[in-house]
Amino acid sequence: MGIYHIVLIKFTAGTADEEIERWKEAALGLQEKIPVIKKVEVGKKIPHPFDQGWDNAVIFHFGGVDEMQSYFPHHEHIAYQKAFSSIIQDRLCFDFDVE
Repeated sequence: MGIYHIVLIKFTAGTADEEIERWKEAALGLQEKIPVIKKVEVGKKIPHPFDQGWDNAVIFHFGGVDEMQSYFPHHEHIAYQKAFSSIIQDRLCFDFDVE
């Protein structure tokens, strides 16, 4: 069925809501810029006792591992990472194959 690439985000302290909204829009916009991305989902965090302080998440859908691997070095992905590096304190990536 495909690959889910899940990225959990911790924003730097004091990050403005406007910056977070800009980050969300940019994440969603990657689908139009990088053809191997089948779908992008970004939502609003629902606090949970076990969320370990993560602030938000984005899920990228790919058709397969090769597609996901080609996304990582893509110049639009690199530009996205650089554009938001000042507001992202930490990130955690988890990928899995949906059967």
